[in-house]
Amino acid sequence: MTLRHIRIFVTVYQCESITKAAEKLHLAQPSVSLAISELEEYYGLRLFDRMSRRIYVTEAGQQFYHYALHISSLFDEMEKGMKKSGSTGTLKIGAGITIGTSLLPELLIRFRQKHPDFKISALIKNYSAIEEALLSNEIDFALIEGSPSSSQFIEIPFMKDRLCLVCGASHPLALKKYALPGELFSYDFLMRETGSATSEIVKSLCSLHGLKITPAWESASNEAIIEALKKNLGITILPRLIVRNALTEGTLKEVVLKDINLERCFSVIYHKNKYLPELARSFIEFCVMQYSSS
Repeated sequence: MTLRHIRIFVTVYQCESITKAAEKLHLAQPSVSLAISELEEYYGLRLFDRMSRRIYVTEAGQQFYHYALHISSLFDEMEKGMKKSGSTGTLKIGAGITIGTSLLPELLIRFRQKHPDFKISALIKNYSAIEEALLSNEIDFALIEGSPSSSQFIEIPFMKDRLCLVCGASHPLALKKYALPGELFSYDFLMRETGSATSEIVKSLCSLHGLKITPAWESASNEAIIEALKKNLGITILPRLIVRNALTEGTLKEVVLKDINLERCFSVIYHKNKYLPELARSFIEFCVMQYSSS
């Protein structure tokens, strides 16, 4: 079993076709088929089922793909690292929408003061998309809210944060200093879209306390939700990092939600089989230092 076998397997998996993989690799189709057969014989497992001139990845093939992808990328990183070392290169980073819009720009500005010669490739999406990008090796690591949902990721907390219950300054709930969880049923609830870290955390909290909230509004935009709050169209739970300016201005009001702990951490996560470039490791250490000093 060689690196060539691994690269051929990864290409076949991604193309979902031996013919297309052969074309992409500029190899003869029998050579690609032979490489897959040799892998299956080596491990004593079937990696693909062949039916009606199509191939379908097996459970063993799915498991092998995650290892193969990271072995292949590790070799690529070694090649790049041997040719170009030091703190230069491209920082391939992902972030949830909250962190990407409110925290990441400032972190990068401060980091660039110590490492001026690097490029940035950033992916700002909801957590589900960020997780997929990590699994497919599109990014090296990511900054997320809360904890990862998969045991395939290494998690490093770097900053404390908390969610808060907020409403418009003239909303009926704004007259209260405290609210009980059961009172949330009385108001329209504005929610981040399914798949976002904030949405999943809120749903988990509600489930833990026996609450079932049906959102009146779902949005991928924090800004859209904040504007709706200002117009008293409902209430929501959002990261304090997102609403702090509106709270300071007085356009939104925070109401303490009794009996629910809304504190959480922001974390850096990366795949446990991922070889992190020197630049990525330096940035993660920088984030941890920011967290430790706060």
